[in-house]
Amino acid sequence: MRQADGKGPVEPRWVLTKDELPPGHGMLKTTCDPESDWLLMSGGFVAGREHRPAGGPKHDPHWGLLTSGPMAGGVVWSGGWAESIDAAKEHLLAAWQAWLRWAELAA
Repeated sequence: MRQADGKGPVEPRWVLTKDELPPGHGMLKTTCDPESDWLLMSGGFVAGREHRPAGGPKHDPHWGLLTSGPMAGGVVWSGGWAESIDAAKEHLLAAWQAWLRWAELAA
């Protein structure tokens, strides 16, 4: 997640999930709206996802930091529901920035 020259983390960017993943990928089947299904990318790493789930009890925007195992760090920032797509993106970006600080990859 650091730049190739070692000067800190790569600036995160948003990409539509359907534009980043190959057709037929499992993630693409779990959204009810491909035009509001976003991945938070840091370099080539998928840091998180924001989408409206196709199944389950809610279709509100859901955000999730895609870390697991030792990378999860046992911290409560894994994901949640939001009132809007923009709010979900804000929550996810804040969680990613907090994770980078926890992992000592950002100031």
